Amino acid sequence: MSKYCRKEDGVYRNAAGRIMQHERYSTRIYWSPQMLSDLKRLFPTTSNSECAAILGVSLRTVVRKAREIGLEKDSTWLQEVWN
Repeated sequence: MSKYCRKEDGVYRNAAGRIMQHERYSTRIYWSPQMLSDLKRLFPTTSNSECAAILGVSLRTVVRKAREIGLEKDSTWLQEVWN
């Protein structure tokens, strides 16, 4: 399935190979097990913008998914960033 060959339900694979679904005015990203694993590993001690760049998603998407699965920043790491 290519970017230009969308299924009737709006599901397609983008240029990066990620499976997505477009409905009306929004696009849904399907998170692979590897992406979720990477997010869980990186999120506590990596800035949100760096996580987004590594995962190839938007900053807002990273924050939403982290909240959805209950991830939090490491308090020691946050203190170092604030100082």
